[in-house]
Amino acid sequence: MKALSLVVILLTLLFNAFSYAQTEEKNIDFTVSPGVILDGNIQVAFEWLTPNDFRKKELSLMDVPKISALHPTNNQMIASKVAFISKKSFDDLAYSKMNNTAFISDMLNSIDIRQKATDVWYVTNRVKAYNIPMRVSFDFKFKQVAGNTLGPQLLNYIKDEGSALKGTGRQRFLVLDMTNLSQLMYRNYSIVYMKEISLTETLIVSGIIAGFDLKTANAFFNFPPFSSTKSTMMGNMKSQILHMCHSIQK
Repeated sequence: MKALSLVVILLTLLFNAFSYAQTEEKNIDFTVSPGVILDGNIQVAFEWLTPNDFRKKELSLMDVPKISALHPTNNQMIASKVAFISKKSFDDLAYSKMNNTAFISDMLNSIDIRQKATDVWYVTNRVKAYNIPMRVSFDFKFKQVAGNTLGPQLLNYIKDEGSALKGTGRQRFLVLDMTNLSQLMYRNYSIVYMKEISLTETLIVSGIIAGFDLKTANAFFNFPPFSSTKSTMMGNMKSQILHMCHSIQK
């Protein structure tokens, strides 16, 4: 039962499969395409990377201090980048409106949520592992940050992604940080850039990284030919991210 609980905690945000309009790119350093996202598609990429490989990506700018401290032997990463147009207005996506029980519960598909501090929530989700329903809990840090606190290189990288779309000049940055997940995970972290395109459209660009201990994960998931750690974790990460995107997009 202890091992099963660890498996469930690793899965964190296991959602049912959804059908979304999406264009999947091969590389997380893709350039946001107005032609794709203006048609209502979610432009997205997922990569299975070692820390050393991730250091070579532009997206690594969002987590340089953490990545620099990692020993590469057993650490594995899943990195993702998404871009889409939300039909919610920039004001409807204000941090003050998002940082509440209803919005976060819908975004994370949670069954229980309570606020621990100004920017910290304790979230519980119902998940399934090997068709056994269980609950998992974690701390969810959610806050708005000033662009200049991200550092000039990261700030320019993120803003450049939205430069092909004209806007009103209004923008904001949010940080999502999931912690206390399990002994397998060392981080599940996102930076979200919002840019007002019109009164009814908001551009969303986000980088997401999840890091974990591969050796421990293999003990739970790597059972060829029935399952592999990579397919299991990549599949769960995709479901999680697409659900979150869709909850903001609609």
